[in-house]
Amino acid sequence: MPESKNEKDRRKYPRFEIPVKLRPTEFFGKDGRVQNISMGGVRIFGTKNIPVGTILTVDFALPSGDWIIAEVRIVWARERSSEPIFKFDIGCRFIDVPS
Repeated sequence: MPESKNEKDRRKYPRFEIPVKLRPTEFFGKDGRVQNISMGGVRIFGTKNIPVGTILTVDFALPSGDWIIAEVRIVWARERSSEPIFKFDIGCRFIDVPS
């Protein structure tokens, strides 16, 4: 989904498209996929709609092979009607990422 200039201007941190894996969950399914990630949050393509405001614990595998566990709050969710697997585009803000 293309971003408008205003959305980019509001961002506090730059987004990166790097290969980050998700541990399967009931919300993102076994095929959930990170679209992009920043210091402030992550955009995930998922299989289920998640209500805005929901707080989840998500396990991420970094390119280094290390796993991190983070708490995220869902800040927006959009249906992707043309997608057969990743039916939802979900914006998450990091709440807690252990160091």
